[in-house]
Amino acid sequence: MSIVSKPLALIDEQLNRMTMYRVVLFGLLTLTAASFILSLSGMLGFTSISLLALLGLLGIICTPLNYALSKLFKVPFMMEPTAITILILYMILPPVTSVTEGLVAILAGGIAIASKYLITARGRHIFNPAAFGLAAVVIAGLSSSMWWVGSMYMLPFTALVGLLVLRKTRRFSIFATFAMVSLTILLITGIADGRSPSDIIRLAIVSGPLLFAGAIMLTEPATMPANHRYRLIFAALVGVVYAGHFSIGPVSSTPEVALLIGNLFALAVTPANRLTLRLIKKHRMSHNVYDYEFQEISGKPLAFKAGQYAEITLPLAKSDSRGNRRTFTIASAPSEKQVHFGVRFHQPSSRFKIAFHDLEPGAIVHANHINGDFVLPADSTKKLAFIAGGIGITPFRAHLMDLLDRGEKRDIVLLYIASTSEDISYKDVLDRARNELKIKVVPIVSNGNKTRLDTARITAELPDYHERVFYVSGSNAMVDNTTELLTSTGVKRHHIRTDHFSGY
Repeated sequence: MSIVSKPLALIDEQLNRMTMYRVVLFGLLTLTAASFILSLSGMLGFTSISLLALLGLLGIICTPLNYALSKLFKVPFMMEPTAITILILYMILPPVTSVTEGLVAILAGGIAIASKYLITARGRHIFNPAAFGLAAVVIAGLSSSMWWVGSMYMLPFTALVGLLVLRKTRRFSIFATFAMVSLTILLITGIADGRSPSDIIRLAIVSGPLLFAGAIMLTEPATMPANHRYRLIFAALVGVVYAGHFSIGPVSSTPEVALLIGNLFALAVTPANRLTLRLIKKHRMSHNVYDYEFQEISGKPLAFKAGQYAEITLPLAKSDSRGNRRTFTIASAPSEKQVHFGVRFHQPSSRFKIAFHDLEPGAIVHANHINGDFVLPADSTKKLAFIAGGIGITPFRAHLMDLLDRGEKRDIVLLYIASTSEDISYKDVLDRARNELKIKVVPIVSNGNKTRLDTARITAELPDYHERVFYVSGSNAMVDNTTELLTSTGVKRHHIRTDHFSGY
């Protein structure tokens, strides 16, 4: 392991103990603590009392309102996203120094929370709640678009939190697209106005909210597209508006407006994806892996592509650091009437996993945020190689069932890495794929051996590996190690598709 990869592995190990939402929440709490320390030292230009008043008023309005609306609309109440919205609003609204500013803060918080329930389409809220709350009071002329989090003294903390969030979500390409587009436009317009490039970049990064808006708000999964290509377009669009200098009546190209315009684009290219699922049955596939079979209550088909994933929410009375939401790959094909999820349980398990394990037929769960790009190429003549590590078999179960249902044959070799032969899941589907599709399935069982896959095994099982597109699915460590192995063997990086199962 290299000098760089070892610290990253340690960071990933800690990040994988938490959900993405919990990483964002802890990051925002860190920024909040830093802001109070900096305000006490006089570096922010705001008093700690004004910041505390803003935070307190947002908490007073947002929490009970979110609880009441969740009961009214009969959806699970989740404190975690409420806290995230409160903390983001805290960092982009002006600190409270008067009764009027306090009332505006309350109004912005109420609008932000209400927008999640009242401004919806196709089973999802349309706008980033915090951005919508701020935009509403700014456009109404009641407040200014301050974004005080974008300051020189907050920068080190924002950069650290942003990097951790991006590392957890693996959305560096989205942030990079947004940042490059924004900075390019700012440089072009700034130089035309006679400013130096160094001053332009310094002001944009050091004294602006680019890092906060791009790393933390832009990457919110609920309000960005599901498809990676559309996500890059989304990021570029937000970057264009963010760096633009336009004003149409009361609407200006502020960061929150840029995000809202991006949210509208996301809505236009994202299908309906909020579902209520009833558990039909579950069965054990190995000593710690179960298949859960659900049915959508309304009976309408689930809109997804084989290889995509969904976020499952459970109404936990009390959650731990892993939260009450978890992402699972959909193990079924789009043509199947039931929705399958393959779930692996470790000891000790999180409260979410314990509750999920204890689900009985008839239990209800909520699924949304269906997305992912771990889909097969449209060109059916491309040679493919699947490499699955443990529970990483789930997207391949979906792909194989999809091919079986459509009667489509492709040149595929599946390398299935497992600890023992008993740990091989979905054997029925693998057997059908062997017999009906003539797919080569190669179990790689370690039986306690440390080396599971190496260059010799790849070249032996895949002598034409340089002609294949590789799909790798498993834990973060397995995917990263396999990707490194493939590239060292001579596989081009753009011929490798990856799907991570972080936090199992």
